[in-house]
Amino acid sequence: LRSKEPMKKGFTLLELIIAMGIALVLASGIFAAYEKFNKRERLRQAAATLKNNLRFGQSKAINGEKPVAGCTQLVGYSVTFSVGSYTIQAQCTEGTAGAVTSVTLPTNVVFSGAPSPITFTVLTGTVSTDTTLTVSDGTDSKSIQVKRSGDINEV
Repeated sequence: LRSKEPMKKGFTLLELIIAMGIALVLASGIFAAYEKFNKRERLRQAAATLKNNLRFGQSKAINGEKPVAGCTQLVGYSVTFSVGSYTIQAQCTEGTAGAVTSVTLPTNVVFSGAPSPITFTVLTGTVSTDTTLTVSDGTDSKSIQVKRSGDINEV
């Protein structure tokens, strides 16, 4: 007579390796999709923040918020740009004055080209020329247009 051993239940080593391989492939796909989403959102947020800060400078110019010291007559508020940042400051007849608002763009987000400074005129909030500002992360870009009339919109 043969002894009957009960069948062992469970997974073989090969089945576990295959299951882990499938899980790793799925996890890497999810990670890649998340990175792409995160990069896109970082660029979108940088453009939205730029637009809001331009409106902030414009509103200070429209309201005629003159710095307490070093400014006899307010001309407007200037926004100046470098590759990865920008600043907003009061522009007076003597030059720039008052507090400086500095903003650094997120990691790997830069201005495309070298944007010229923008000055929002006191009381009207208008600018001298139409300007398009483009932020880029190397693969995608977002543009903000500032019209002479003072309109600030995404393009």
